[in-house]
Amino acid sequence: MPRLINTILGKVKGTLNDLTFFYKNNVQFVKSRKKPHSKSFRNSVLAKNNRRQFANSHFFSKIITQEKEIYDLWKSAKVKGSSPYFKVHSYNRTRCTHEGLTEKNAITPDSIPISVENIALRKDARSFRFKLYRKNNDYLSAPFSIFICAMLTNGVIPSDLSGVYEDFYIVNIAEEISEYTDVNVNINKRLSDIEIPNSKFLYIFIAAVKKLDGSFEWSSTFTKMFDISAFNNKWYLDSEIK
Repeated sequence: MPRLINTILGKVKGTLNDLTFFYKNNVQFVKSRKKPHSKSFRNSVLAKNNRRQFANSHFFSKIITQEKEIYDLWKSAKVKGSSPYFKVHSYNRTRCTHEGLTEKNAITPDSIPISVENIALRKDARSFRFKLYRKNNDYLSAPFSIFICAMLTNGVIPSDLSGVYEDFYIVNIAEEISEYTDVNVNINKRLSDIEIPNSKFLYIFIAAVKKLDGSFEWSSTFTKMFDISAFNNKWYLDSEIK
């Protein structure tokens, strides 16, 4: 950014044509004023897609930071952002598309890899196997927890969050097997037959997290998207999704 030194006009502050003059730490600077986007650009497909992508990240961040455990983790994480919400939003902003979430979206910042296999989803249970790839054995050592977040959407997340359903579970891991560790989660029935959602996509987010005194250790997030549009609402009644 240009700075002005020994100006013949003395101290200048304000806007003149396309230039804005201002002071910072008693030093004068000048910058070009941004020109507003034209109406045709604001109404273009590109602009609308950018706004939709931003909104999907916004609503996703708003939903998952309602979970206290996720909120506290992001609060302690050294990630760009002034609050847990803004940290999640900044991290996931470019991982969304204008059409919805992707398998790049995450409930934890980047860290050690986690591998997940044999995912099976049923009405009353979820099961899978996981393995952590540590850089050293001291990091994220047992006991720790597995965060499991399931989210149902129709693609684009609407501003009123209608059609979006989210469940969050924590499974405590007291002992870890050298290869893959099995996880089984029993799910309490939360939706009646009338309320069963007719959603298009089911997202599963899985991460390992350990809470220490005033800090956290965590893995990266494993994310899997299931297209359940062909099931209609029967997936919740009698189908197993793998």
